[in-house]
Amino acid sequence: MESPSVNNLITQLLRSLAPQVAPYELHMFHNQQEDYLRDPETVLRGQLGEDAQILTDYSAVQTVRFLVPIMTAVLREVVLYVMQITGEKAPCPEILAHLNGYQLEEIHKLVLSKARQFRLSEKKSHLLADTIVSYLAEFSIQNYLPGN
Repeated sequence: MESPSVNNLITQLLRSLAPQVAPYELHMFHNQQEDYLRDPETVLRGQLGEDAQILTDYSAVQTVRFLVPIMTAVLREVVLYVMQITGEKAPCPEILAHLNGYQLEEIHKLVLSKARQFRLSEKKSHLLADTIVSYLAEFSIQNYLPGN
């Protein structure tokens, strides 16, 4: 089981990224927004029923694809990757502040790969990868500015 700090960092990232990538989902679950960002699968199962196949049912001709659960899984991989390259055991937002261009490029590839595993379209896969990497790059730049 992962540490609460990993889950907390993922939730913090989702607070910033979900409105950009999946604003309609936040609107749908407005009254449960914090719970949805913390544990989207539980909220979806509560709304759709315990038998709902949130991430794994790709056999239907038309499916509703919720992006926040996919983003949660992708961001988990990103956080674990950053922990691995920084040697951090307990992640906090500050570990995201010193990523270089090469590391951001690797994160972009990782996000694309994970998004494709969830069978997102190429357009959505690139949107997700670009949004995450842009956010991380901006976060790094803000932390390098004088006075920060």
